[in-house]
Amino acid sequence: MGVAVKRALTAVAVAVAAVVVPPAQASAEAEHDDGFVVWTTDRCGSVEFVDYGPGEPGSGGDDDYLVVRDHCDDGYEVKADGWLGWYWLRVKYVDGPAAGPVFWDPFVEHGGLYGGDRLGLTACQYDRDQAASGYLGFNCASDQRVLVDG
Repeated sequence: MGVAVKRALTAVAVAVAAVVVPPAQASAEAEHDDGFVVWTTDRCGSVEFVDYGPGEPGSGGDDDYLVVRDHCDDGYEVKADGWLGWYWLRVKYVDGPAAGPVFWDPFVEHGGLYGGDRLGLTACQYDRDQAASGYLGFNCASDQRVLVDG
């Protein structure tokens, strides 16, 4: 087979491959923002799941973390906790708006988040003066989501 014929066949094969194999595209899942916010019932506290964001100030971008905020200067703390599937992610507290937001990444010890994971969050106001065994807080609200892309 001559060189000219080999080049022509190669050119045809490349052209056919370009038509048959579509260009790689980012999947819709990779572009899905799984983030959500749970507010206390009086909207004085919140816990936010950030799918991807700026992270803690000065630390650079971060994937999958929580931000706990106290929005009211009412003398109560905000308590946030979460669960991933059947695993409890522990608790974080914020004591008043002056304390600023608390950035929390409990997912590292679980190997990160993946599509299909169920993430649940609860936000409550919390009175340390009432903190007895079994005290959960008040004005609590919860939500859970099945993550599209983790």
